[in-house]
Amino acid sequence: MRVLVAVVTLFLLSSTAITVTESQEATDLFSAVPQAERESLREAMTKNIMYQTKRQWPEMYKLYDNQRNISLEQFVREMNTRIKLIDFTPYKVTYLPSVDYWSIDGCAVFAGNAVGKGPVDAVIIARRISNDWRLDEVAISPRKGPPRCTVEKK
Repeated sequence: MRVLVAVVTLFLLSSTAITVTESQEATDLFSAVPQAERESLREAMTKNIMYQTKRQWPEMYKLYDNQRNISLEQFVREMNTRIKLIDFTPYKVTYLPSVDYWSIDGCAVFAGNAVGKGPVDAVIIARRISNDWRLDEVAISPRKGPPRCTVEKK
């Protein structure tokens, strides 16, 4: 049975909250991921977000899906040009068999007003390679349609 649930309400400041409302099974957000891989994906995602918010690039590089085969030094240079991620809250995990990766959709908040005020729809791409998860950075989602991430003022 599908239930409309508020997946997350994240308080950023005392006067602002990010709210995502998504029609989703009232079960684990990662329930589509095979049980044997579920917890390791959740842990890899959590570390990836933490490393990106704290700008710990050498640690993030260890999880990075390095399809371009770039060096750690090049990765650090590129990541230092990115807008600082403040937070990411997932609301949907989907497997895309045509490209053999998982899409973790969520709401992201970046520093400053470079991407507009408030949260934006964002995504992390994750792939399973040799029993390890490899993830990309949190990126603004190219999805179409109305945003799922909204700001509520108190």
